[in-house]
Amino acid sequence: MKTKFATFDLCAVLHDLNNLKGMRLSNVYDINSKTYLLKLQRPNEKAFILFESGIRIHVTKCEWPKAVIPSGFSMKFRKHIRSKRLTNVSQVGIDRIVDLKFGEEERSCHVIVELYDRGNVVLTDHEYTILNILRPRTDHDTDVRFSVRERYPLEQARQSSQFRPTDENILQFLNAAKKGDSLKKFLVCNVPFGALLLDHVFIKIGVPLAAQIGTDIPVNDEGVKIVSKILEEAGKVADDITSSSHGGFIAYEEKESQEGNPIQLFKEYFPYDFIQFRDKSLNNLHILEIKTFSEAIDKYYWTNEARKSKQQDGGVEKEANRKLNNIKRDHQKRIQSLNEIKEIQKKRGEFIIYSKDLVEQALLIVRTALDNLKKVNKSLAANNRGPKLAPKTGVGLWLEELANMGEQPAARLICKLKLETNRFTMRLTNPYDESDKELNVELDLSLNAEQNARRQFEEKRAAEQKKEKTEAATNKALKSAVKSAKIKADIKSTQTKVRKTNIIHARKTYWFEKFLWFVSSDGFLILAGRDAQQNELLVKRYMRPGDIYVHAEIQGGSSVIIRNRENHSSEEWTPPHKTLNEAGTFAVCFSSAWEANVSVTAWWVRHDQVSRTAPAGEYLVAGSFMIRGKRNFLPSCPLQLGFGLMFKLDDESVEARKIKEKKTPDKNTQNDDESVICLEDELIEGSSDSDTVEGAEDFPDVKVRVTGSTSTQNDKVNESSISYGDEKDNEDENKASDEEALVEMNENDLIDSLTGHLSNEDEPEFAVPVCAPYTAMNKFKLKVKITPGSCKRGKAVKMALELFAQNKSLTLVERTLLKAQTGDDRLIQLVPGKVRVSAPSFNVKQVAKLII
Repeated sequence: MKTKFATFDLCAVLHDLNNLKGMRLSNVYDINSKTYLLKLQRPNEKAFILFESGIRIHVTKCEWPKAVIPSGFSMKFRKHIRSKRLTNVSQVGIDRIVDLKFGEEERSCHVIVELYDRGNVVLTDHEYTILNILRPRTDHDTDVRFSVRERYPLEQARQSSQFRPTDENILQFLNAAKKGDSLKKFLVCNVPFGALLLDHVFIKIGVPLAAQIGTDIPVNDEGVKIVSKILEEAGKVADDITSSSHGGFIAYEEKESQEGNPIQLFKEYFPYDFIQFRDKSLNNLHILEIKTFSEAIDKYYWTNEARKSKQQDGGVEKEANRKLNNIKRDHQKRIQSLNEIKEIQKKRGEFIIYSKDLVEQALLIVRTALDNLKKVNKSLAANNRGPKLAPKTGVGLWLEELANMGEQPAARLICKLKLETNRFTMRLTNPYDESDKELNVELDLSLNAEQNARRQFEEKRAAEQKKEKTEAATNKALKSAVKSAKIKADIKSTQTKVRKTNIIHARKTYWFEKFLWFVSSDGFLILAGRDAQQNELLVKRYMRPGDIYVHAEIQGGSSVIIRNRENHSSEEWTPPHKTLNEAGTFAVCFSSAWEANVSVTAWWVRHDQVSRTAPAGEYLVAGSFMIRGKRNFLPSCPLQLGFGLMFKLDDESVEARKIKEKKTPDKNTQNDDESVICLEDELIEGSSDSDTVEGAEDFPDVKVRVTGSTSTQNDKVNESSISYGDEKDNEDENKASDEEALVEMNENDLIDSLTGHLSNEDEPEFAVPVCAPYTAMNKFKLKVKITPGSCKRGKAVKMALELFAQNKSLTLVERTLLKAQTGDDRLIQLVPGKVRVSAPSFNVKQVAKLII
């Protein structure tokens, strides 16, 4: 598996880095002690350069986890190169060293990134005097010191002229090699071409990959010609990579995961279509072609980091499960032991009852033996005939004698004496069941047989009670251990995720996000203006033939546009009634009806009914429109919005969804008469007084104002005028085209890549917040309902994010994408003012207290 750059990788990535020339550096972040992120910006565009000392450098489109507190090394960068433009990107000689120049002339600084050996990152001034260095060192070969205030030795870099060997030099190289040495290994050590490039050339000109010097390659003029041809072809490929971009390629191996799902194991990334990866006889690798080399590098490292993190998470889970299993086994052993004790105590009591006569006889024998022993010891003490006999010894001898005589059967069943505790052990069996094993029963000399049996049953009940208490205690301990293990596993895996794979695709800002927007239940993009200026901008610049215009039947409303996906003509196409109702609700909610908490209706017209041309004798101020013809009224619209998150899927997930799911029903179906009520059959503009429709009624002009400005009315002309005040559209055409250029994909494909609910197979790139009618968010996993209220919208957004975070069904990826929304000021602009937040299954009041 490839871990670091080769020389031709660096030559290829310079094409992507040079595309960023002219951009201004806005900040520097450190991801870890060796990896840094440069953020560059220019109008309507931002980019990131990621470099890791000794490993890689490339343009990245992922959001990598940044250190909370910047290191001193990053602060030094910020001090010297922040706000300066990237003016040049170059390779130092033919070494794996990149020189990034920021600024002009004497105010310029250089960031030098070394990608060979252990690597290094150096910040210098315009004269290459070192201002800061990541790894101070001394070159042992040249005795050059790399440290602050020393000059960076550019002249020591290897130059391409050093690697243009003549036939004599090649022959000297071959003579210097040992017979049997690998030609490829020999060349890699002596020329600036990597192993991949040499493999490509070897296959192309027919030299065996395992060619050896002295056997396959003779040390003579013939061998010199072969090596010369290899170097010539390698030089051509290297020049091709340096002169033009060929995109990026990733070689991967297909395998199955433990769950049985196919996965791609990335092995190599390279900037050229090398032959060896296309030849299946040499390997079973597959090739993934990507648009740019930086994107290929980005995908390679991001995917491998994600896989490592997943394996670590699996190890954490495995360790937690092992500990839990140990606790469960210990719990089961304790319960099993108590069950065995309970059963044994029960049998002992029963055996005493079954053998009552033998037990009484044994008790009598031991008691008699003790009495006789006392008499013997008393006699010995009185006559001074020797030391006293110990009770255990004396009784034991007495029992042994009785057993040998065979007169007392109970004496043979006594197996152990515990006279210090006034007890002895006796072997008992069940005379009624020969299958029962013999048991050793401990008897108390101070009790009779029945009392000893009762004592065994009491011990059995005590064991049963102990078992119940142990079960309750161990179950509680087990639940606590499970909870603790899960928390620890979640914390550890979350830390791993934040450290290694909290790497999400950079959040793109799409052109429609400057407006109020949402995607309807039927998949149509719906836009609304935030103010009068945006209302006019929407109609003039973004309303296309076939689009639908929607407006609330109240003063102070937003212009809403339903974007037509299929480019139907206005006469043929009408949106689905569900989309029309959602657009109407959107228009009513973002109008003065929200603040007044009054539900009103909305209406819609086709694009060609909206005009900026005033009728004869009437003047339209800037920001006013004429609505000609009939208006189609919608049912009363509820004041209910929803705030939630949509997820942007990658291309593979979108294609997989298209294959797996059926297409949505045809969106071109006509609306039912119940859905849309068509009123106000008005005279079409341009018709004369004689061209009236029989039975048609004349209606006075309807004027809907946003800013309260007035316009002249003409009662004889049957038209509706919507005035939005006299604000003027001061935006330049060039600025609009720049904003529209932010969209890098087809609009329909973009809308299809947004979803409110992720499946297990989906790979999200980032999350997009959205405020829409609540009925349009039925399939959203993360959503709250918003109605008119008294809560400020900033607090409402914080409450919504906190409620989302309480969702226990969130996956780690969803939780990471949710966390990325924190601190984004754009979220507040999506919600109307003065709201009330509600959500099922959540304690909104408790969350509100936490926010305060």
